[in-house]
Amino acid sequence: MRAYIKLQVLGCILLGLAGCGEGKADRQAPAAPEKTPAGKTIAEPGRNIPRREAYPFGQGTVAVKGTVKIMGAVPKPMPLVLSPECQKAHGDQPLQSEALAAGPAGELRDCFVFVSAGLEKYTFEPPEAVVKIEQLGCRYEPHAVAFMAGQTLEFRNSDPFAHNVHDSRDQFCKQQAQQGETDRVEFKDAVVGGILKCDIHPWMNCVYAAFEHPFFAVTDAHGAYALPCKLVPGKYTISCYHYALKSLAKEVEVQAGAENVDISFAFKQDK
Repeated sequence: MRAYIKLQVLGCILLGLAGCGEGKADRQAPAAPEKTPAGKTIAEPGRNIPRREAYPFGQGTVAVKGTVKIMGAVPKPMPLVLSPECQKAHGDQPLQSEALAAGPAGELRDCFVFVSAGLEKYTFEPPEAVVKIEQLGCRYEPHAVAFMAGQTLEFRNSDPFAHNVHDSRDQFCKQQAQQGETDRVEFKDAVVGGILKCDIHPWMNCVYAAFEHPFFAVTDAHGAYALPCKLVPGKYTISCYHYALKSLAKEVEVQAGAENVDISFAFKQDK
């Protein structure tokens, strides 16, 4: 096992040399526009780009909430075959896959619901709060996590054996050999559907999404969600993304004087 862990450490080092580093390499031409963590645009000289304005949170009146379900036969969770040290952490209880977690009536957990259009003229600052992701019992907790681009993420190994946190886009690869070890990273760019994995325990994964605004939520065990901020009147697109089922979208026009809008989604599973 120690030899295997050493190989994983070496793998992280080699990945770091090949682009799996502390942050994303700058692949843009020097004169091209950039995006700041807050979503602001820095224009190249002489280019006329409309200036974004701060979102008027005090004028937001409409709360968006709803549910997400999967139609048809509800998939049964698949049991996972664990390594001895991971199975010991769970005793006689089997650990089940979280790839498609649904309730008895198809209530779909771990979906990202967010505003995908309608906020382009606004700019937002990422919060200072740290988003924490724990590795415990050979699982990532939470399994699905959403945050703002530029916000700090903290990874903690709470198991008495080694893990590593490897981003599927090769933004970073963090080896955590000791229990209690933590690392912090920031995602500068918005992305939906990234994966964090452990190369030592290949069934371990976490789905993540980074947004340029705070209008997003993750569905709970009942398939329910509520966007944390209220919308001002206008036209918007609300999208729902699940890693295994991809995405759905609905357009909505928020009217002045409205208080609540129910936007629910239903995935149809392929036979």
